[in-house]
Amino acid sequence: MELSAWAAVNGYTYAVLIILLVVSEMNNVVSSRSRKYKRVLILCVILLTGDSLGRMEFLMDTVPILVKAGTFITFAFDPLGFFFVDDYLHSWMTDVKKPVFHNILKYALLGFSILDFAVCVISRIFEINIFYIYKNNVYERGPLFIPRAATIFILCIIISVYTVLTRKKIEKNYRLSLTAFPFFILVGGLFQVVFPNVQLEYAGISLGSIFNYLFLQSKASSVDYLTNALNRRAFDSCITRRTSDHETFSGIMIDIDFFKSINDTYGHSVGDEALQLVAHMLRRALTVTRNDVTIYRYGGDEFIVLTYDKTEIALINSVNTIREKMEYYNDRKSIPCRLSLSIGYKVYNGESGKSGEEFLNEIDSLMYEDKKKHHADSRGVA
Repeated sequence: MELSAWAAVNGYTYAVLIILLVVSEMNNVVSSRSRKYKRVLILCVILLTGDSLGRMEFLMDTVPILVKAGTFITFAFDPLGFFFVDDYLHSWMTDVKKPVFHNILKYALLGFSILDFAVCVISRIFEINIFYIYKNNVYERGPLFIPRAATIFILCIIISVYTVLTRKKIEKNYRLSLTAFPFFILVGGLFQVVFPNVQLEYAGISLGSIFNYLFLQSKASSVDYLTNALNRRAFDSCITRRTSDHETFSGIMIDIDFFKSINDTYGHSVGDEALQLVAHMLRRALTVTRNDVTIYRYGGDEFIVLTYDKTEIALINSVNTIREKMEYYNDRKSIPCRLSLSIGYKVYNGESGKSGEEFLNEIDSLMYEDKKKHHADSRGVA
């Protein structure tokens, strides 16, 4: 028996989604982002199940309720997938305050999902043919099928455009894969229109999920999971390369003052929030308008920023921007305590011949000199 095109595509998509779910579960990563990612995959499996059942016309003579249930699942829950995808993408944005437009988009997606579900339920209870019709056990599109499909397509375009326009709010290491994610769905939806007998929208979601997962995995070994800054391993690799290539650049070492007191007084959860806030602050201070800045969590409560500031004046300006941005977040009271930073910084002369370790020791010493002043003045957070 020849395998139908829809069965082949759905089978492939099933396999991809199940593999992604299993591998994601094996990673044992518990976070809001991982939960939202799995939520997208699980819903896609449910929708794919509904689509597959709805296409099994050979069952209409024996168990028509099964085929009709599959069609109902597809129509009732399909818009919810766009809400889940948007929620997942937005979880990667570094801006603490959610943009007003995103809140509008979020509630528009949720509202449309609820309305769509309600219409599907009402149409089945009262046997009103709105989105689809079964005449003599044969599926046909209902009078509002096209308006519904057009609305979903427009929402998908809005999500894609919004993600592109706000891409700078997405953490730099993940910007490419996350910006591309909704376009896989959009392309799948376009092909769905051209080839209505094959479910390509969910195939687009699965392809986007693969691309996203592989890209994130390639970055995972170099990223600190708590702060999403690059880690010590990435720093060692970068500093070795730059000094070996005799590049001129600047290094800024940052330490959170009285960090032990923060953990002792407010608990380790607030300590974690403090680390996340500093990493977020550094990104907002230096990477929004510049592409020559790299942020690392060196260890504990220490961060290192590498820039291509080649003069002392330019470097001091960068340091002042960090201090000003830290005060900005302190004034916003993003966490229960104020944070102060000890900072050591210096320009590395590519012709000096110094090793990366020597340069690191220099900015580390300068940072500790600054920390001594803070402790001597009894300022900071206690």
